[in-house]
Amino acid sequence: MNIHTESLSEQFVNLIMEMIMNKELVAGEQVPTKKIADDHGVSVMPVRLALRELADRKIVVNRSRVGYFVAEYSVDELIRLSNCRRMFEMYCLEHYFDSLDLEKLHALYDSIRDNIGDHFNNLTYQKDDAILHSSFVLASHNEFILTQYNQVKDLFSLCIIYDSDNMEHNYLSRTEHMRMLDYIFKKKKDAALLELKNHLDRTDRTIIELGETNRLKESPAV
Repeated sequence: MNIHTESLSEQFVNLIMEMIMNKELVAGEQVPTKKIADDHGVSVMPVRLALRELADRKIVVNRSRVGYFVAEYSVDELIRLSNCRRMFEMYCLEHYFDSLDLEKLHALYDSIRDNIGDHFNNLTYQKDDAILHSSFVLASHNEFILTQYNQVKDLFSLCIIYDSDNMEHNYLSRTEHMRMLDYIFKKKKDAALLELKNHLDRTDRTIIELGETNRLKESPAV
């Protein structure tokens, strides 16, 4: 990521989010504030400002006199986040279907289609996922919905991390996204809604399954 002189703190917000989404920083890990600043040739102040913003968004937590750490969420909490995400997306896709930005979605379709095989980039996958799902809410042009959504949308990204945990999940998600977009382009709202529901259901199952796998790995051997 190239760091410019304007809006430094917001750029570091995006940089740290990318590090979390790309698993360069994982849940419970301390964010290396000074190293990030040194790596980009700036003082620690804009990095700290970015971390304060991310703490407000509940992406990181501030431990007094210690530093900032990537927030940890239980499986139950991630499922509750997913339910909240579902509420926004299902409602908006149903009620604002005709306001979707089809030009933007066609470009997104091309990006999803081409991100495969030797050309696959996990961060691109995650960004495309976020753009697709947020496009349903953005179609509302409802300032009250958008204000509430913008307060929690970064947390929804934590669910994407689980769904991008291996190539099988990526392939399934990619197929579901492209099928959903095909239905949207063909103006088949009911089919698009059902595809979105099935996609979110599968994401929930993935979160639960991976949570159980991690629990078993962490359990002491008998």
